[in-house]
Amino acid sequence: MKTGQKSRIWRGSAFTLLLLLLPAVGETATVNCDDRHSISQVINKLKPGDTLVVTGICNENLEISEDVLNVTLDGQGTATIDGSDASKNTITVRGRGIRIRRFTISGGDRGVAIQDTGAAVIEDNVIKNTATIGVHVGRNSAARLLRNTITNNGSFGINVRLGSGADIFDNAITGNNRGIDVDSGGSADISGNHIFGNHQDGIHLRNNSHIRFSSDPNNTRTNLIEQNGGFGVSCIRGGTISGNPVDFGTGNGAGNTNIAANCLVQAGVLP
Repeated sequence: MKTGQKSRIWRGSAFTLLLLLLPAVGETATVNCDDRHSISQVINKLKPGDTLVVTGICNENLEISEDVLNVTLDGQGTATIDGSDASKNTITVRGRGIRIRRFTISGGDRGVAIQDTGAAVIEDNVIKNTATIGVHVGRNSAARLLRNTITNNGSFGINVRLGSGADIFDNAITGNNRGIDVDSGGSADISGNHIFGNHQDGIHLRNNSHIRFSSDPNNTRTNLIEQNGGFGVSCIRGGTISGNPVDFGTGNGAGNTNIAANCLVQAGVLP
């Protein structure tokens, strides 16, 4: 195994450990956005271990600063956060140990942007209809994306770049321009996802980035990458792929090519 690949794998493991160090206890607060309240009014008052239970439609662009640590935002499967300013991210995360679960997240430039060494778990959400990116992980940040539906975003469903890492497990990624984009030294572990019906490539790698399929020992489901308008997986200026076989279902566009010829593929990835 090459040194670069070793460092990427080690870094991914470190990110996973960081994200799992979330406290089990804390206080519970509530916000009802239909009653003229907002998450922004209370987010900086939360202490490590706290949970904020949200109801209603929150029309706001939420900033979670680096001072916010180890808190959970829970939309209970009914709450919405809609970015009222289309030029800003709907949710920006710079804090660590942040868990965002069971929301519909829409609008804004990016749905969720985890950046500047932020670390977050994004789980069981619907993330849709943003101007550019559903979930962005950038500038040495870490994310674990679990069981989300990420759809109809203007450019990428998920974007991981600039030394950042992401676990992308069990998501439905569809109707975006590209499904997953990994760029500029970014890396992603990708397991159990259905990546389908995106307008261009299912997964796009560029600028010395790396993905590893089905790497989670607790999740051995095969990724299904099918019916995308471009390649199943494409690469520009360096892209490496490792891991377990991938199911390409009914195939992808670009001449029904599932993995582009210029991708560096470890033996065992192709079925």
